[in-house]
Amino acid sequence: MGTLSILLSALAVVSSRRITDEYRCYAEDEDQYLYFGTKTSYAVMFKDALPPFQSGECSPPIMLWEMIRHGTRFPMFEEHRPLKLLVGLKNRILRNHKIFTNVELCDQDRHNLGNWTFDFLISENNRLSPQGKLDMESLARRHLERYPTLFQNYEEDKFLFQITESDRTNQSARHFLRALFPDEIVPQPEPNNSLLRSYMNCSTWMLDYASSRTIRQYSDEFHNSLLMSELVDRVSRRLGFFFDIRPSQVDAMYKMCAYDKAYKLCHRH
Repeated sequence: MGTLSILLSALAVVSSRRITDEYRCYAEDEDQYLYFGTKTSYAVMFKDALPPFQSGECSPPIMLWEMIRHGTRFPMFEEHRPLKLLVGLKNRILRNHKIFTNVELCDQDRHNLGNWTFDFLISENNRLSPQGKLDMESLARRHLERYPTLFQNYEEDKFLFQITESDRTNQSARHFLRALFPDEIVPQPEPNNSLLRSYMNCSTWMLDYASSRTIRQYSDEFHNSLLMSELVDRVSRRLGFFFDIRPSQVDAMYKMCAYDKAYKLCHRH
């Protein structure tokens, strides 16, 4: 699957003060933006492993406690349809260029856009992707390089691993532990939501989240702001439309870029 990052490149660059019209060919950009919040791949964040602790650096590590997010996953069920509808939007953009020649994308970007396809399967929704498995394995290897004395051998009374009950977390733990202790059999952790998802035990939070608009008011205010309106207008114009596309379509483009950039690290367009 090619990437949809070209669509993100069509977005006007947002700053705290204004939106600029500056545009450059995304396919030629050697410093592409790869940070998409929780959808950012571990491989992007940790390009170089930290060196092992040196004797003069500090006291030797004796314990490690951490919370690890699952690896790169496929889109969620509710995201599938909005993302798949981008295929139709892509075709309309290419048609705008063919008929009106008013699409503000360079030739290579338009070519890459034309080659993009959506091939996520709905049966894969929310599951760990192949890249997610590599994320977990490489993360385990970085642990071995950074803390070699802590992970020499697996001893059941010295290690405690906990996971949530989601399938992607279960798979992430499996690949992480296999790489962390490649020569030993480590029992798969039992799901435990009480620590990692403690908010699920808070009835007040659950009720407020499900029924109150107050929690989402800041997000709504941003989507209805002048800044967002200007952004949608400029994106629409750059893609050859004589009217504003829907903000939800811009949001879908952003999400698709995030998934593609995390899922296909080797693609730079």
